[in-house]
Amino acid sequence: MSAVIKASREYFDSREVIEKKAAQLAVMLKSRKNIVFHTGAGISTSASIPDFRGPKGVWTLRNHTEWEKSDNLAFEDKLPTLTHMAIAELVKRKMVRFVISQNVDGLHLKSGIPRNQLAELHGDVFIEVCSKCNSEVFRDFEVVEVNDRQNWRACPSCGGQLSDNLVDFGEKLPPRDLRNAR
Repeated sequence: MSAVIKASREYFDSREVIEKKAAQLAVMLKSRKNIVFHTGAGISTSASIPDFRGPKGVWTLRNHTEWEKSDNLAFEDKLPTLTHMAIAELVKRKMVRFVISQNVDGLHLKSGIPRNQLAELHGDVFIEVCSKCNSEVFRDFEVVEVNDRQNWRACPSCGGQLSDNLVDFGEKLPPRDLRNAR
């Protein structure tokens, strides 16, 4: 028995509306200090990374073979979107102080946002954390191991055990990122 997928339709603004909103955003950015951006799945959909609950989202399609056949969760070949790059430029120009993300795709780091100005509340598929010294190790490949949080690689700093830093349902947010996000 196949379930019916009910999902919201996506809406796109006209060029005129986008230009008006961009002008409003520019005014806000120029008139404020200590700006923090909080991003979620929608920022990465144009990089062919599905959101979680949209019409083609991971959660929406979780019980359907359509998702199982998809390779959209291979993050290694994904590139930052224009939005990621715009935010990185605002950080570089010191117009945005900090970025908080719920995404695990690593695109904010790839866009050039420094790690000390980014909190990835759900982790990052390219970062391993040492269980002994808490050092982060950045990789150019996905470090997530299916059914095994520890990947059996040793920390280059202290030799401790490395594991991914992804947050699963019911787990606490990573303390460093949560502290920095406040």
